[in-house]
Amino acid sequence: MKDKQDLQKRIEQADMDSVGKFMKIFDKMLLYTIAVNFLPQEAIHGTVDLWDKVIKKGINEDAISRTKFLESTQPGRMALYREEPDGEDIRLHFLEQWKLAREVILENLSKGASEEDDLEIG
Repeated sequence: MKDKQDLQKRIEQADMDSVGKFMKIFDKMLLYTIAVNFLPQEAIHGTVDLWDKVIKKGINEDAISRTKFLESTQPGRMALYREEPDGEDIRLHFLEQWKLAREVILENLSKGASEEDDLEIG
């Protein structure tokens, strides 16, 4: 019981942002290890395919909403006049970021990758 109280006290005094970041890194490593070692490759690729569809749909919906806003409202038209990014610019930007994230994930999920091979973002 004393150890639990000491741990709680240390948690209350900690920099929880840093603690949370370290815990997220562990979570990622654990999930990758479980996925690579215990899931069939078909299941992993099915999950990646589903993720692809969800991400692309979200990016496209956001881009369409941005374009509609820019074309249909006075603040939107003023933003266009100031040459702020339109929906298509944003869509292309986020598709590039998604492609990079996808490549990192697929590389980290590939069989035979060692700890030194893991790519880390952020």
